[in-house]
Amino acid sequence: MPSFSFPLRFRRRGRARLLAAAAVIVAAGALRAATSLASTAQASTTLPVNYDFLAGATATALFPTTPPPGADNFSCKPTAAHPYPVVLVNGTFANMDDNWQAASPILYNHGYCVFAFNYGGNSTTSPIQGIGDIAASAATLSSFVDEVLADTGAAKVDLVGHSQGGMMPRYYINFLGGASKVSTFVALAPSNYGTTLDGLTTLAGYLGAASLINGGLNA
Repeated sequence: MPSFSFPLRFRRRGRARLLAAAAVIVAAGALRAATSLASTAQASTTLPVNYDFLAGATATALFPTTPPPGADNFSCKPTAAHPYPVVLVNGTFANMDDNWQAASPILYNHGYCVFAFNYGGNSTTSPIQGIGDIAASAATLSSFVDEVLADTGAAKVDLVGHSQGGMMPRYYINFLGGASKVSTFVALAPSNYGTTLDGLTTLAGYLGAASLINGGLNA
């Protein structure tokens, strides 16, 4: 078989190209490995989401001081993609744990800093919250927002409220200086004009039991 002898410069160029190709392959492999590790790390921190409100509320109603999944990590620092922490505001009779079993982990899984708190209960440990004076509850919200801003270093928060939690923050925004600290306020089925609890309080009035119910709530 005939042999061929390439000039030295061609052999050097060939080796350089092989080395360059090998470097590209190694770099690509490292990138794939890093991407895989990052995906694994992200997956390992993904929280389960309980979409069954009744089941979630039943299981967590008696643990009012336990934050919902993903909430109240005060070392969380907002990212450029999500610069404002999200503060969840529960509704009437609910507490922070039973009201936000789905929304809190959903927001967390999407990279938000999430926070929740109790307000308007006979005590912060009472399973039943959101039954107090609106002005006093708004003051509690104000203090909590200040705490979140101080710990996260954020300029503002986003508020997400349900039922009374979609109404009460309006007092905070309009009368307690919240307008300068809130970027976005999302109200889910807010009780802006009060509520009859689907007619139950009206029925109680017809039955002469309204004072009994009010007395029980204020006990």
